[in-house]
This record gives sequence, structure tokens and C-alpha cells, in this order.
Amino acid sequence: LRSGNLKCVIVAYNIDQGNESVHGGIDDNVSAIIENCCPTLEEKTMGKKETTLIFALNKSKLGEAVGKRIKISTVGIQSLDGAYEDYKEAVKILARAKAVWTDLVERERKSGSWFRCELCGFIIEHTYQYCTDCEKKWCTRCFR
Repeated sequence: LRSGNLKCVIVAYNIDQGNESVHGGIDDNVSAIIENCCPTLEEKTMGKKETTLIFALNKSKLGEAVGKRIKISTVGIQSLDGAYEDYKEAVKILARAKAVWTDLVERERKSGSWFRCELCGFIIEHTYQYCTDCEKKWCTRCFR
């Protein structure tokens, strides 16, 4: 991924949340994958292209898709030979889904029914902790 050889990365949507106290856990690894798919401004000027990142399937189905009988969390695709049309269709579907999601988030934001956690940035809907002294809102994950 760092060398720029991957055209696409598919990540299972049901990856278990790792132990926050352990550095280098699953959350750190997935975050690193996401960050490496999106090059920095400096990397873009050097010619590095963005790698398509798709969250799809669960771990079992992702394993079946590559012909294995095990659970797989991520798959990197190096070559699109023989599947270019399918890839283009997946990118179109991804673009439509992003547009729908962006519209949904914008409508929810305007309605005032959710907030962002002031520590981690996650969206908080109904369950959150509120500090009456500093008036900050935290998700239950950060409140622990």
C-alpha cells in the first residue's frame, strides 16, 4: 500500500474494535490503512495517486470472495486485469453511496439530533456523557 502498488483496498465492515490500551491493535492498523489510501499533499505532488478504499462485505463473505474458508479483514487488489468493468461499477456505486451518506449526515446535522464527540470526533446520537462544568459532550467510548 505504501509503495503505491495497490489499485483498491477492500475492508470488511465488521472488524472488531480492538483494545484501546494496546498500541498497534486492530484500530491502529485499520487507521493506518485508511491514511495510506489517501496520500498527503506532499505525496500528491510527487505523483502518488489515491487508492480506492471500499468498506464492503463482512469478514466471512470477504474470505469466501477470495476463495478461502477463513475470515479476512482486508484485501488489497494489485491488478484490475479481467475485472476492470466490475471495478468501475463498484467505484460508481461508491460515489453514489457517498453522496447519499453526505446528504443524510447534513440533514441530521441540521436537525440537531446528534453531536460529535469532542475527544474522538465520532458521531454521538442518543447516548453520550455531558459535563455540566465545561459543557462538553463525549461518547460513551471516550468516557470510560
